[in-house]
Amino acid sequence: MIRLLLLFWLSGILAFFSQGLFNQTDELGLLAFGTNVFSIYFGLNLYSEAIGSKKKLKFETGIAFFSLVAGFLITHFTENFFLGSLVFCVGCTSAALMAIFSYEKQLVDTPLNKGFRWFLVIAALHFLDYPFLRTHESLAIAGFSISLVLHFCFAVYVPILIMQRMSSEYVSRLEFEVEQRTHQLSESNSQLQQTFSQLKENKEKMDFLLQDTQMRMSTLVHDIANPLQVISTNVEVMSINKENLQQIFENKSARLIRAVDTIMNILSDARKTHSEIIGKTELSLKSVDLKEMIQDCLKDVEDRLRKKNISVNLQFPNHTECRALAHESWLRNQVLMNLISNAIKFSYSGGLIRLSVDFAAADKVSILIEDFGVGISKEKAETLFSLDQKTSTRGTSGEKGTGLGLPIVKQYLELMGGTVKLVPRQQPGAAFLIELNKAN
Repeated sequence: MIRLLLLFWLSGILAFFSQGLFNQTDELGLLAFGTNVFSIYFGLNLYSEAIGSKKKLKFETGIAFFSLVAGFLITHFTENFFLGSLVFCVGCTSAALMAIFSYEKQLVDTPLNKGFRWFLVIAALHFLDYPFLRTHESLAIAGFSISLVLHFCFAVYVPILIMQRMSSEYVSRLEFEVEQRTHQLSESNSQLQQTFSQLKENKEKMDFLLQDTQMRMSTLVHDIANPLQVISTNVEVMSINKENLQQIFENKSARLIRAVDTIMNILSDARKTHSEIIGKTELSLKSVDLKEMIQDCLKDVEDRLRKKNISVNLQFPNHTECRALAHESWLRNQVLMNLISNAIKFSYSGGLIRLSVDFAAADKVSILIEDFGVGISKEKAETLFSLDQKTSTRGTSGEKGTGLGLPIVKQYLELMGGTVKLVPRQQPGAAFLIELNKAN
């Protein structure tokens, strides 16, 4: 309705401007006055909207436009402005009165509505004085003045009518909604009390399960990336050396099979891990030979090491078995493979990686994984193990990362009763220290 009111005012301004610009009593003068057709159309549509009618005014609008064309042709061919304008004005008045009285059955019987209807009737009849007043300059001024007053009254009356309708509809809707809401609240109150206590009991469990599910998905995607990279690297070697494909495949087949088995184990462990973490099955920690596991991990990444010409220095205590109490799959796939892969990723070509195992205390065993690559800035060091901070960085050969590796390492070590920390150092590169409970 606001849009219609704005268009009504704009059409009125256009009509006054046009009549001032083309004020001769000829075809152009009649066309200038004919722009009032738009004022009639928007005014009647405003009335229709204000009283809540859905009636379309296509027929009445057609009469008004037809009378304008007829009046223009009469004026043009007979040069009789009075007759041409009279035909147009009678047509407009008839169209407006037809539209106004067609709303009789839909009109709510209130003084305001009836008053507005008769105001529109007066405005429609005002068209009939145009042929008589326009042909005399002194009388034309009076006609313009009457039109201006009618436009102003219309602009004041319509908002009042709209506000009345909106107020009536709002009160009815509000009463209905209050009744409905009261009934719903009465029924829901007892349910809410029961649900609230149940939700309170389940909240912690649901939060934990949600966090765990998100972590499981992130872990699964991240961990599969390492064996997939092994497969990708070996396939790439085979595609480059097609002439020796059979020999290369024989050399690489064991490694490819181990990578595929790793992926299958990761998928299997993902199901088992979720069950263990939520307490459906008991967490199984056992004695793990760290030397054997580290060497096994290095076999999976030896192509990547060779590609960047990186040397590995292994240090183990002499004549002593290094065994830790851990979940075998977690320690291998989620902890060691992540840290070793990171060391390779951030080492320069021809670099060195050092892995050393020692006894941190009587009941602890430690693993130190060092590289001498790009290192870690102080800003990133503060958020390395945080899942909600962006820590992903490209490797020295442009390798992409997800930023999930170190948060995953930390979470799984904590589940196994272990810890991980970034060791401060003066040399370039990074060093991570893992501590686990020593196996008896």
